Amino acid sequence: LEKKPKREDLCCSIKIWRVETGELLHVLRVHDQPTYVIVTHPLDARLFATAGYDSKVCFWDLETGKLVRMFQLKFPFDDRLSPADFDARSAEILEGHFCPDGLAFAVS
Repeated sequence: LEKKPKREDLCCSIKIWRVETGELLHVLRVHDQPTYVIVTHPLDARLFATAGYDSKVCFWDLETGKLVRMFQLKFPFDDRLSPADFDARSAEILEGHFCPDGLAFAVS
């Protein structure tokens, strides 16, 4: 029987291949919701960032495939916000970019 891929393998893992050979180098699994941001550092080709619907911002070492640092955006609970209108505990990240000097990373 053929195994069905897990949901997180389809939408949440990030795969890194060697361009010259097509060899799969790394499968990165930290996100548990779809990932919409994958961006390389402007000055350090070994570093890149990922972010997505799970409100996680992850910084990775491309050579080793290891997670360097992770942040998870959280908003304080606010009784004025209806959970039906807005999840007051997390943020869905759709865009992310390094500043030109690489010292800051902005998300929205």
